[in-house]
Amino acid sequence: MIAVAGAVLSALTLLPSALYIVGDAINKGRLIKTNETRSEVRWQKLARFVMRRPVTMTLVALLLLLPSLWFVRDLELNIPDADALPTSYESRAALERWDDVFGETSTDAVLLFETNDLTDSMILDELTALTDELSEDPIVDNVTTFLTASGLEPAEFQQLAKAAPKQLEAFNRLVTLDGNTDIALVNISFNVPPSDKDAQAFVRDWRESGFDVGGPAAFNEEIYEEIYDSIPYAVVTVILATMVILMWAFRSVLIPIKAIIMNVLGLGATFGLLVIIFESGYVYDAETISILTPVFIFSLVFGLSMDYEVFLVSRIEEYYRETGDNDYATEMGLAKTSKIITSAAVIMIVVTGAFAFTGVSPIKQLGVGIALAIFIDATIIRILLVPSLMKLLGDWNWWWFGKKNLPKRNLH
Repeated sequence: MIAVAGAVLSALTLLPSALYIVGDAINKGRLIKTNETRSEVRWQKLARFVMRRPVTMTLVALLLLLPSLWFVRDLELNIPDADALPTSYESRAALERWDDVFGETSTDAVLLFETNDLTDSMILDELTALTDELSEDPIVDNVTTFLTASGLEPAEFQQLAKAAPKQLEAFNRLVTLDGNTDIALVNISFNVPPSDKDAQAFVRDWRESGFDVGGPAAFNEEIYEEIYDSIPYAVVTVILATMVILMWAFRSVLIPIKAIIMNVLGLGATFGLLVIIFESGYVYDAETISILTPVFIFSLVFGLSMDYEVFLVSRIEEYYRETGDNDYATEMGLAKTSKIITSAAVIMIVVTGAFAFTGVSPIKQLGVGIALAIFIDATIIRILLVPSLMKLLGDWNWWWFGKKNLPKRNLH
């Protein structure tokens, strides 16, 4: 937000001042000379070609995008761990070695068993019953408490606590008996990853039973819950804000709706392609998608796509205000802006696409996802969908609560 605010401020103050000072010298010293008219004519012909077949071009665009949406249902998100690093990294190699040697003692979840007196026989029986109940869960591989670690039955432990309390110090890491409330740790190992949906359900169920639950599984569950709970509010806020701003800018109801639908369609296709590229194993080794990847892609690409939409529709609106001819305005708007939009898109694709060569999975997924989304937006959506829908909707593009036509001055 700070970076965008700074860019807007400099664009409205520093940039025009610098252009005024440089003057006509801005065009001197060009390394590559281009024929602007020829470039605009090519884009105008392409727009005219698409607009002559609006239904066909719309169907072609949808046929290119919709199949990818099918794979979004298989999108599986995860919280990145050591697997996100290349196998050559020493940190990952050390952790894998640790898992190989000490994996059976790893703790995926921790329950806090609190009571007034852990040396009471009835309380010890309750702890034993809890251990047995946890062990019966299909995803639980091992349960460790101070009782299981000591190898003693409840009655034997009670006798030990009374006869030789100092010997209990060996279990200090699993139990505390010196406070107003005795607390025993119940360490649980799963046969599934802590990020697995079954592990998250386990955490939620036992929390609802009244236990405090910690450990990696609880950590993952809270992150998933926070993000999943916040995503709907974020999406609704972005869409509503975009809708209001575009309606205010263009005095149109259908153009903002159309822009939002096209953006959502392009992003959905992008997420489907990410599933194919990363989860299927056809392109990269099969892996799940980082939970922050779709969040960042949605936020960044939605904003960039709307920038391109504003560039394009602003110019179309200018021609429509002058001529009142929607088809001509669309042709000229595309002809005048396609070069700069395409150039900006290529720059973003190159910059973000370079992340595809990194060995860190979340960064690779983010780079590939943004590059794909921008490519889809700059080609299928801007070249096929935008002119086709502008043609099909005609003057209704500019409908604004009872007013459909802008003042006409036919200049062509």
